[in-house]
Amino acid sequence: MTFKDELLKKREQSSNAPYVLFVNRYKPDTAINYVFVESNDDTNFYSLCVERLGDFVCSFIPCNGKSLVMKMRSRLSSGIYDHSRIHYIIDADHDRFLTEAVARLNNVFVTDHYSVESYLCCPIVFTLLLRQFAVLDGSDPALVKARALFLELQTQFEREMLIPMATAIVLRRIGGSDSLHFDGIELHDFLRLSAKGVIAIGSLESAIVKAWTGVANCSYDFRVRRLSQALVKRDARSWIRGKYYSWWYVRVFNVIARFLSENEKDMNGNSIVCTLKNLGQSQFISVCKMHSVCPKNFEAFVRRRFVRARRAAGG
Repeated sequence: MTFKDELLKKREQSSNAPYVLFVNRYKPDTAINYVFVESNDDTNFYSLCVERLGDFVCSFIPCNGKSLVMKMRSRLSSGIYDHSRIHYIIDADHDRFLTEAVARLNNVFVTDHYSVESYLCCPIVFTLLLRQFAVLDGSDPALVKARALFLELQTQFEREMLIPMATAIVLRRIGGSDSLHFDGIELHDFLRLSAKGVIAIGSLESAIVKAWTGVANCSYDFRVRRLSQALVKRDARSWIRGKYYSWWYVRVFNVIARFLSENEKDMNGNSIVCTLKNLGQSQFISVCKMHSVCPKNFEAFVRRRFVRARRAAGG
């Protein structure tokens, strides 16, 4: 198979072609010895890409599975490898591969940011995406402001979601997975998101309890409190339902873009604003595709978007 055939194959597998972006943007330093990637399939393709760069030799190290990822992260932290001679290629949802020290380097390339998986990305990956697309230095003031606002909003969002999601998990453990469905529970009925913060306009927890069809008068408050404490300790994000993270990411890019457009008038600020708007649009497209698996959900999703747009326009 030729390089062109391989590239076309990757484009078919990825709706917005992050692999094509890799070919266009990835320009490694010839002093690099190792490139860490996530799987053997990635290794084969990236090796093919690098061969086209000419006189360049490096070792691709695949990290398949969480155990090997964590093992490699431990080895990297121990200083076995010279960080100045390493590159990292990661999917947007695999921030566990990065330590804070690694994330501050200029040698991390983020792929798969158009997929629904990237709803799980963290402030580290968010900052890397902006740097990668807007081509900015890590200390740029506009970038620093964007990261700070993202972190603040994400912290508030997770705090608002903690008890409702812990409640949902406990109720499903008690009554079974079929005892609670989220089809009629839409997050825009309970939360508002702006640069000023995440504002609760209704009780999501009450709506979840009301939708539950399990045992009446069942005591679950203690289990909810205990589970919520465990979730905080584990610093996990996957406990928030994917549809609710999609709500978050469709909006947060645009909120930060609006904030920067009002407060950053220089060229770099404009560059980040354009990048954020493009990323926000990409997230919206991803969510549309995710909902299109179920035509009924997709139709309802699009209808809500048009209704909100009409209301915002005064219609």
